[in-house]
Amino acid sequence: MPIDKGDRISFGVTIQLSMVVSLVFVTEVLPVKGALPYFASLIVVCMALMGLFLLFTLYIISLHDKEGSLSPMAKTFFLRYMAKFLLLGDLTEKEAASGDGEAGLTGGKLAWPKRANRVVPADDVVVTDVETPAAVSKTTRQHTRLEAALEEQTSCLRNLIRMAEEQAVQGEPKVSDYTLLTQVLDRLCLVLYVISVAVAVPMTMYLGK
Repeated sequence: MPIDKGDRISFGVTIQLSMVVSLVFVTEVLPVKGALPYFASLIVVCMALMGLFLLFTLYIISLHDKEGSLSPMAKTFFLRYMAKFLLLGDLTEKEAASGDGEAGLTGGKLAWPKRANRVVPADDVVVTDVETPAAVSKTTRQHTRLEAALEEQTSCLRNLIRMAEEQAVQGEPKVSDYTLLTQVLDRLCLVLYVISVAVAVPMTMYLGK
């Protein structure tokens, strides 16, 4: 479930209530001889673990939208080493990529093709009819107008591309240090909860003897 939503809290409370119903059902069905049955004790332990990790989840959700940056030591420990240990990869590279993406889009320059000036060898020159000065001047003016129109269209196209890139950069959400930290802490809570439940099963059985 998304970290920035409250759905996981309501889902955890629903599981907590289902554990309470299971505990009531177990205590009514199984005979009690001076102590709780093994299944009832295990449900009580799981309820305690669920309540503890619900508090951790509340703290993680409160950290998700926090502004600011982590200290260099905390960033290195949690976002690099702890993230790699939890199979999330190096999150410091992800933060650097999101920071460099804006500079790459706005600072990049588009390469436009240039007209090649073709030089005709002297041996390949073909003698044609000599045009009059008036015809040459008219042809020159037509070429000048075409070049001006082409340059204007190119400038408009560049402006449109630049505006589209700026809108794309503004619409992309910026990933903060605390958002990445909540991903690490959320995965850590999941691993610790699974380990706690796995340890609680034999421990409850051993203490219930």
